[in-house]
Amino acid sequence: MKTISTRELCSLLFLIYGNIHLTLAFMYDVGTSYLFVIASGYTVIDTLWLLVDGDSKTPKHELVPHHISTAILLMSGIDTDTKLKVMIIEFSTMFLMLRRYSTGIMKQVMHVLFMSTWVTTRVIWLYYLLIRLKITGKLETYNANPLEYLSYMIVYLLSVKWTVESLGLVKYQSYTSIWLGLPIYLLPNTLSNQQFIAIFNLLIGSFIHHSMQNRFSLAIDSFNINFTCLTYLGNNPYTCAIVGALSSIEVLARNDCISILTRAIYSFTLLHYCCIYDPVVLLAFFISIGYYKYQRYTITDTWHFANGLYLAYVTEQLALLKNT
Repeated sequence: MKTISTRELCSLLFLIYGNIHLTLAFMYDVGTSYLFVIASGYTVIDTLWLLVDGDSKTPKHELVPHHISTAILLMSGIDTDTKLKVMIIEFSTMFLMLRRYSTGIMKQVMHVLFMSTWVTTRVIWLYYLLIRLKITGKLETYNANPLEYLSYMIVYLLSVKWTVESLGLVKYQSYTSIWLGLPIYLLPNTLSNQQFIAIFNLLIGSFIHHSMQNRFSLAIDSFNINFTCLTYLGNNPYTCAIVGALSSIEVLARNDCISILTRAIYSFTLLHYCCIYDPVVLLAFFISIGYYKYQRYTITDTWHFANGLYLAYVTEQLALLKNT
């Protein structure tokens, strides 16, 4: 059996306590105010400890933002029930650590529990939860600030990235796709349900693609680009999905080539809004610079940031037009 470090022992003890408390809160409505205080305190202390710990299994440039984002969510003004539903993901972390320090049949049991809880809570549940909160209108009652939405997205995207990485599919370290979520961070209540889902999927698909960069990830990215563009042109979700699927098929058939259909629809959408809103012309200039940097030097920061601003601006203008 491996020797457990002092930091990981403290983490494991907290996770066991936290998950027991979480279970009791769901089953017997046990008070949770001090759970969030303890969890926030642990997260801050562990972050500081992590910075001086040379034996961390996860890269610090990912785990530190994950911890900070978790602390922000724990200390946010969202309701207790939603916080508890987000904290469910820590069951997977507990089983991961128990697997690491188990042997024999117990290690196999912990592996099964870890894999099942990781996929169901971190990949599927967090995705479903945010969309459900939006569709039911509960998101509008939180009065959450952009930093809290960004924190949720960091926690989710890192969970997706670590999942893909565990399968040996990550080839590149790229995080700039997170800027595509600017409309969600800045205008969550202004976005329609279809716009919200489109941008959420666009963000996830782009993040996965720039980490993997193969034709399958490009096909997913193409689908989401087309779905988002057509959504902002006022099309229903069925039309958006059909055209998105056609672009994905084109990518797979042409073997790693960017879809001509995607280029055409993206360019038409950008030109359309350049003709309607003058500030989009300026944004299109920065988008062009970003595209050049992306194609020439594979630097994606300007490309993703400019597109995120473009989506946020158009979202706001469409909402103003709808309300007049």
